[in-house]
Amino acid sequence: MLKRIVKLAAAMLVVNVMFAVPPTHATTVCFDLLSGRKCVDFRTPPPVSPRNSRGTTIQMSAERIISGESITATAKKFKAGEYVRAFVFNVYGRAAATELSGGAIANKKGVATVSYGTTSLPISVKEERTICLRGEQSGLMSCASFIFEG
Repeated sequence: MLKRIVKLAAAMLVVNVMFAVPPTHATTVCFDLLSGRKCVDFRTPPPVSPRNSRGTTIQMSAERIISGESITATAKKFKAGEYVRAFVFNVYGRAAATELSGGAIANKKGVATVSYGTTSLPISVKEERTICLRGEQSGLMSCASFIFEG
């Protein structure tokens, strides 16, 4: 009898938890910063194609990298303190965007910097890739291309 009560209580707990956490919050991440609490909704889909928003600028640490190296992109004109997501296009010929883990928080001047590290490849590949930084609140995006050689 005790086992039945425990199983029933466990089932009720699972049902309560399922309904207590709305699906709209399942993809939202909040974190505390010195400037206050910031939340990012990761339901926003990745960009369909690389494009530059009016007035944004981006600088790359290099125009060409070899597999195993990394490249840094710094973009301006975001809102101070907003979360900036990073995407790379044309990874192994795929036109779709691949999101980089991490992202960045724009500083007081609206500048965000991310690094993109490539893995070492035993095969020979040479392709043009594009990295884009997009602000979650402003929606502004800035992109630049570089040559990747494997």
